[in-house]
Amino acid sequence: MNYLKFCFYFLFITVTISCSTDTEDSIVEDNIEKNQSNIKLRVNKNESNILEMLEFNLLYNNDNLTIGTYIAENFDSIVFKTSESDVTTIIADVTDSSKIINFKWGHNFYTPGEKIVSLTGYKNNKIVFEDKHHLSITNTKDFLNTNWNDFNVYDFYTGYVNLSTTNTITILNSIDNKTPTIKLTNTWKNYDIKNIEHESILNEKNVQYLSSYITQLYGAPSYDNENNSTKIESIYLEKFKQPILNNRPIKIWITDKNKIALIETNDVTTKYYILVEQNK
Repeated sequence: MNYLKFCFYFLFITVTISCSTDTEDSIVEDNIEKNQSNIKLRVNKNESNILEMLEFNLLYNNDNLTIGTYIAENFDSIVFKTSESDVTTIIADVTDSSKIINFKWGHNFYTPGEKIVSLTGYKNNKIVFEDKHHLSITNTKDFLNTNWNDFNVYDFYTGYVNLSTTNTITILNSIDNKTPTIKLTNTWKNYDIKNIEHESILNEKNVQYLSSYITQLYGAPSYDNENNSTKIESIYLEKFKQPILNNRPIKIWITDKNKIALIETNDVTTKYYILVEQNK
């Protein structure tokens, strides 16, 4: 996809090494005493706002061995995990002929709260190393990662990758009808948007996710078309500056700082999205 149209806030710096090691296929966690290790997990800061990418590093301190040799001798794999889910991301894998080590990666939290991130090393199906960090994720900006008095326009959608989820949030900041506007969309991993069988599944998942995500952050909708679709369209036209065109508002949230609408469209690839304007 053209970079000018789409950009991901995501980072991986990877090195491939060659060595030989034998291991079992499955990994089973074992609550044993964690060994002291020459590798550590580093994060660039312990507090950030939602959708503000945190950078993680695999640090190594051993002058006698290269990191590739050290990891191959002491681990079968090393994984990264957050307290948000059981999803893990492989940071190092030395269980086959192609050895991969990721030295640097990024992660965007979607929701605020106290989070725990961990780097865990496995050997012979047992945990032999673990390093944890406690992080504080805030939601202090006007809408997600944007303050209206410092609004920046981008000519591409920006994707914020969260390694613990099966979806990716994308945002476009633009000026439409002389009005600063935010469009929030969502995509799901491991689904083909061109697959007709997936289309209805994705549409249902998206409308549910977008609605629950905004409700989680900004409270229950102020207006909902489940009771009166004509009324909610009239409310939209009264409160929003963006023309509705052939689209249809489904829910509206009015907060002290934002006017937020969940929009249904006729677009196959983006059936639902969130539209946000400043509430002045």
